[in-house]
Amino acid sequence: MFDVSAAVRACAPVYYFDHREIESPVNLQKFVMTKAEVPDNTVSAVFTPSADGDGGFIHYFLFFMRDAGMSVFGVNLGSHRYDIEQTIVQVNGQGKIVGLQFMPHNVKEHFWIKDTYDLAMIVRDGHPQVYVSLGKHGCYPVAGTVTRYLGFLSDVCDNPVRQTLEAVILSDAMVKLKYIGAGFQGIRSRLTVNKSVPTIRLSDVRLHNVLPVFR
Repeated sequence: MFDVSAAVRACAPVYYFDHREIESPVNLQKFVMTKAEVPDNTVSAVFTPSADGDGGFIHYFLFFMRDAGMSVFGVNLGSHRYDIEQTIVQVNGQGKIVGLQFMPHNVKEHFWIKDTYDLAMIVRDGHPQVYVSLGKHGCYPVAGTVTRYLGFLSDVCDNPVRQTLEAVILSDAMVKLKYIGAGFQGIRSRLTVNKSVPTIRLSDVRLHNVLPVFR
């Protein structure tokens, strides 16, 4: 029998943050229950089985109280309260990682990594290495700069600092919540695996979103 709890722990990403990052992840379930904005070393997780019953998808969520946006020509763009960043780990019936979906920003920028060589480069000791961009918290399998929109809105994770976060499985009640707060959509709407998301090679990640608006 597939052990969901064991798979969630075994496949939990190891996160790396830009050395200048000032926001820290907040326990999503505790925040919803108590409204306490207390950072802790956890990442939220939800498992959804695959249609054929062979393994499934582990959705990992980082929750921040704030998206700091980014500066473009001295003007801050895109900052807002509440920020959820998701990474999907696809596992087979034996709990082996067979795919990783990275979901920075809008759906046009999302992508899968499924090549076995690329996965071997990303997954170390069973855990995907995930790099979180400064301020906006977009998640990628590479550190440094990921060029977006011809370089005007690029994501950066420089001199990454490792954080090992404990994976906490969200309760069914938490998953069913439509909103987390102030009109911010909850987890339920984020659990559909979009089949139109492209699969790319690891070597293409840095330039994948140079002009995502034209996809």
